[in-house]
Amino acid sequence: MRLVIGRFMAAAALAALSLTTALHAQDFKIGNRPVQVHGFASQGYGYSNQNNFLTMNTSHGSPAFTEGALNLSMPISDRFRIDGQGYTRKIGSLDDFKPQLDWAYGDYKIAPWVGMRAGKVKTALGLYNDTQDMEFLHTWALLPQSIYPTDLRTTFIAHTGGDLYGRIPLKKAGKLDYTAYAGLRSSTAAKATTTTRSPMGSTSSRSAAARRGGI
Repeated sequence: MRLVIGRFMAAAALAALSLTTALHAQDFKIGNRPVQVHGFASQGYGYSNQNNFLTMNTSHGSPAFTEGALNLSMPISDRFRIDGQGYTRKIGSLDDFKPQLDWAYGDYKIAPWVGMRAGKVKTALGLYNDTQDMEFLHTWALLPQSIYPTDLRTTFIAHTGGDLYGRIPLKKAGKLDYTAYAGLRSSTAAKATTTTRSPMGSTSSRSAAARRGGI
C-alpha cells in the first residue's frame, strides 16, 4: 500500500487570529503574574492507493484530518508554575472534535539540577512524544506509527502521576538531561480502531485499550 499524508499548519488563514492571540498574551495577567497563551490548528489530507488508513477514506483521498489545541502557562512563583492544554481533533471517525484535556500539571523547580511535575503530565516517551504538537521540530506529516500511534494519542500523550527531571552539568563532558516518571494512563479512554480495506473488499482492524504507565 502506498500512503501519502500531507498536513498544513494554519498560518495564512489564521494570521490575524494568531497575531491577536500573541498580543493579548503579552498583556494578560492574573494577580500580577503573566499568563502565556499559545495554540495551533492543523489540516491534513490523506491518500492511499489501496487500503484506508486511520478510519479515513484515504483510498479516494480524504481531508478528514483536522486538529487544534490551546495551551496556557502561568508562573505562580519563581519556582512554581502551572501548565495545561486543551485539544480537539477529527481524524476520520476518531474523536469527532470531542474536547480533551491533554495535560494539566504543576511544575516545581527544587534546584538548578532537579525539578518535579505532578498532575496529568506529558509522557516523555521516545524522542518526540512530549513535543509531538511542536511540528517545527520534525519534518513528517505523521510520526512513526509503531512508536507514536495517532489513533492512540489520547492514551500515550500523558500520564496521571509525577516526574522528576533536571539537567546535570558534566563540566567538559557537557550536560546530562534526564526525566524519570511514574503514574497511570487513563483506563477510561475509549478503544481506538483502525480499519483497512483490501482490493478484494475484505476488512481488518486493530484496536487497543488504554494502557497503564510506569517508570
